[in-house]
Amino acid sequence: MTSEGSDCRCKCILRPLSKDACSRVRNGSMRVEDFYTVETVSSGADCKCSCTAPPSSLNPCENEWKMEKLKKQAPELFKLQSMVDLLEGTLYSMDLMKVHSYISKVVAQMNTLEETIKTNLSRENDFMKESVLHLTNQMKRYENYSDIMISIKKEISNLGYQLLQKDAAAVPESKAQDDRIYVTNYYYGNSLVEFRSLDNFKQGRWSNLYKLPYNWIGTGHVVYRGAFYYNRAFTKNIIKYDLKERYVAGWALLHDVVYEDTTPWKWKGHSDIDFAVDESGLWVIYPSVDYDYSQQEVIVLSRLDPGDLSVRKETTWKTGLKRNTYGNCFIICGILYAVDTYSQKEGQISYAFDTHTDTEAELRLPFLNHYAFTTQVDYNPKEKVLYAWDNGHQMTYGLRFVV
Repeated sequence: MTSEGSDCRCKCILRPLSKDACSRVRNGSMRVEDFYTVETVSSGADCKCSCTAPPSSLNPCENEWKMEKLKKQAPELFKLQSMVDLLEGTLYSMDLMKVHSYISKVVAQMNTLEETIKTNLSRENDFMKESVLHLTNQMKRYENYSDIMISIKKEISNLGYQLLQKDAAAVPESKAQDDRIYVTNYYYGNSLVEFRSLDNFKQGRWSNLYKLPYNWIGTGHVVYRGAFYYNRAFTKNIIKYDLKERYVAGWALLHDVVYEDTTPWKWKGHSDIDFAVDESGLWVIYPSVDYDYSQQEVIVLSRLDPGDLSVRKETTWKTGLKRNTYGNCFIICGILYAVDTYSQKEGQISYAFDTHTDTEAELRLPFLNHYAFTTQVDYNPKEKVLYAWDNGHQMTYGLRFVV
């Protein structure tokens, strides 16, 4: 709307179309009069007014059409409104309120649990720190004792070695040109230790170790002509073991031996079968039953073939020695000598059996058991001395031969 004049008042009036006219316009059958009209109302002497419709008003039925469209969409809007009301009601229903309450409680409990875990972890960490510190201090204390423990360990090892040596046997090589000595510790095992000389033996410096295929038992073994002769443990078998080739070179069974768990000698060891060596060769001494006369167990003396360990009747003698009545025995020049005690310091060589004359005799030759537990006495024909093992001590006895 535009106006001209100093005293001008203008008014524009838009005359809308009727519903019928809008229907005709929509259907395309409009008439000349089916257009809206704009009337201008003015007042004032020099007033000029002009009214024009905006572009949006070119279609006089636009508003009618919008109203009809809205009316058609009204049912959908009503449905939407109903759904909104339903959702709102559901949102504030009792079930959802309960769920919300439960969730709130769970959240509160989770928060409490989190705080508790933090507190407990702090306590555990403090406890672990204290424990580690305590253990560290304890370790420092024990480290100070390490040298003492090592010393105690060494003493225990030495004591164990001495205990093993209590019932051991020292076996010199009877026919060798050198001074080798062989030792079997304790009264049962499968190891033979070699020393190159007596000095090395005293220093404990062994030069060779033999692991035997079968265990030995007792202290009655010998080394003769490069072989180790011994009684296989808990059997009547005697074995020849070649030290150079390291294999069993001979095996024999003593049929008449009375084998028990203890020795026939007084010291109750485990030397049922005792080997010996003298100038005439290899001997074996063992208990047997005298079926011809007394029906008692007596000591049998037999010279062995060192090759196949065979026993011949003509070189086997039954002595007058009774089982468990003597301490130890040895052979010198074909004569068996027996010592009356092993556990008393002052003993005697009280019996002798001469294989050359088949005679026996009672003797009273002093024999000193220095440490009162002699488990082995053997003659070494090369050195003309007696070797003995007395309560862990290795003894030698010098001999004086009278022609």
